[in-house]
Amino acid sequence: MNERRIHRLREQIKQRLAEILLRDLADPKLGLVTITRVELDAEFTRCQAYWSVIDRPGEAAGKARRQSEEVLRRARGFCQREMGKVLHTRTVPHLEFV
Repeated sequence: MNERRIHRLREQIKQRLAEILLRDLADPKLGLVTITRVELDAEFTRCQAYWSVIDRPGEAAGKARRQSEEVLRRARGFCQREMGKVLHTRTVPHLEFV
């Protein structure tokens, strides 16, 4: 696949995932999550979305991360489906939050 196309798709996926997490996911346990990077394999079958979360003041260290990790694990299918609606590709890659 063309390197420019892969780069464009990475950025499109990163932007769409950020929108989904900000606007479409209605889970109060989800912290302030940022999608930092998206990696696609050459066959466009796997997509790894790297993320980080900011702890809320007054919470135990790591609590926001554990809660957000659980929310992202449960919402993976929803995010993948929503992401597939905007991608103009034959297949939608399997989404994995790392």
